[in-house]
Amino acid sequence: FVQVLTEGKITAVKYIYKTMIETTEYSVPGKIKTLTSSMLYFFIKDGKAVSQKPNAKLLEELLKDNWPVVASYMKQHSLSPKSEDDCIKIIGYYNTL
Repeated sequence: FVQVLTEGKITAVKYIYKTMIETTEYSVPGKIKTLTSSMLYFFIKDGKAVSQKPNAKLLEELLKDNWPVVASYMKQHSLSPKSEDDCIKIIGYYNTL
């Protein structure tokens, strides 16, 4: 499942996938199978994609041409670059510049 989070100068995409983990426990016959949900984030700028979780260093690198403006916007609105929702707001603001 792929979800487009924002589009513009920078496009942010979240890829959600399921993996099956098999574990064995003492005194339990057979293997225990568990489905887990995992996510990958892709940030696409100028035709180049970067796969990384949202963080301050990544945003500073992606938004370096307007970083002072974006940094003041982050402080003004108390946005955290580690939060997915806040990261999307930050990139959405950058896309409007």
